[in-house]
Amino acid sequence: MKIFDRKNLYRATASVDLVEAALSQYPDVKHWLNASYTDYGGSPLDVVWCRVGREIGLCEDTIHNGENALIPLTEIEKQQIEEYPLTEYRGIDTEELYAMLEGETFSEATQYILDDLDIDQTHYPTIYDTLLDIGTWETTYIDYDYDELINKLKQWRILS
Repeated sequence: MKIFDRKNLYRATASVDLVEAALSQYPDVKHWLNASYTDYGGSPLDVVWCRVGREIGLCEDTIHNGENALIPLTEIEKQQIEEYPLTEYRGIDTEELYAMLEGETFSEATQYILDDLDIDQTHYPTIYDTLLDIGTWETTYIDYDYDELINKLKQWRILS
């Protein structure tokens, strides 16, 4: 996540089409937040701000399950985001959005594990809580130690 001024916006991680759409929609904006991520880079903050970009119509899909977004900023919004990246943006509670997206990613990972290991759905809360304990939200997945998870499941007799 980076902030660009208008004259340097073409250096942002975005297509020329997205940059031109942003500049034509918001011709007087001086500051822009650029968020981008893929399976291979970025951060959960980029995921959140790309969702904001999607809400305002300035987001594009990329290869490797990614997105690029441009978010117009006033001077005050720029200062707020530089101080605290999860701030309210024009009625969108980015802190709440972060929590929702993180929960969705943990839920998807939990369901994948249940399906992949053929574990009964009754163990969903246990798997979910374990992932929260041992996992970290990356951009499009949860990073966790597979062996540690398997050992815990065996210890709890969920797996044999």
